[in-house]
Amino acid sequence: MPPGVLEVGILLKLRFSLDQYINLRPVKLYPGVDCPLKDKGPEDIDFVVVRENTGGLYTGHGGVTRKGTPYEVATQMMVYDRQMVDRCLEYAFNLARARKEEGKPGKLTLVHKTNVLTYAGDLWYRAFME
Repeated sequence: MPPGVLEVGILLKLRFSLDQYINLRPVKLYPGVDCPLKDKGPEDIDFVVVRENTGGLYTGHGGVTRKGTPYEVATQMMVYDRQMVDRCLEYAFNLARARKEEGKPGKLTLVHKTNVLTYAGDLWYRAFME
């Protein structure tokens, strides 16, 4: 099976049809699991990565020209709209508030590459700061 068939044919179709717009990735350190943070304990590591799951590179915008030639060019476009960004940020802010109520830090940090992804990064940054 060529690369991308499973991902686009099943995973992305499910993601879009079920509106699975959040990719939630809790990060914890577990006792007895060797890792680069082995000098830390489980009480030191507890954070969650919230990623937008339907926009960005997942939209499938792009293409190939001159395929199979020495001049072949492939593009993949990152696409976000304000609604995608706002609902992801709303989820992230609500999660941070809920974690704070549980006695955890409840801090929210936006990780972006506005220095090189100037358009998409700027949209995320402006929405986050509002």
